[in-house]
Amino acid sequence: MATSLLDISRLPDRAIKESVRGRNKTFFYTSAPVTVAVISGTVLGRVQTRINIDGDAHFICTAISGEYLIQATSLKTLPQLQAEPEVQLQEEGTGYLLFDRELRWNLIVGSGQRAAVLAMPYLFRSRSTVLVTFQNPETVAYTCSITLSGYKLYL
Repeated sequence: MATSLLDISRLPDRAIKESVRGRNKTFFYTSAPVTVAVISGTVLGRVQTRINIDGDAHFICTAISGEYLIQATSLKTLPQLQAEPEVQLQEEGTGYLLFDRELRWNLIVGSGQRAAVLAMPYLFRSRSTVLVTFQNPETVAYTCSITLSGYKLYL
């Protein structure tokens, strides 16, 4: 009996890999680096970018990583002294938000030493677009990018 895409998307990561052995390929999608403006009064700096999922296969996202750089000219500071950017991911075709609201960088991406593994993998269908929103609650600008780690699923 053939397994449907919906059934596969509900399995844990290891079970997905076992069920689609030979029909998957490790892959990474990265957003373009964008500069997020500083907070202005009570309005957070905000910028959006998109990640387009290829049309040749679906994508199972198992982890999220990324980096942000503080844009300061002559000031060297530790990232721990600054408020982290906030991030939201939305699948544009369905309108599905991956998080209920924008979350701080460390909650989504982790420490940056390695990718933050998702509790349950998320299925992005082929030809879908992921809208990435960065918000800046700080008085210094950031340059941010996000990488979705996982594998392409060929059915």
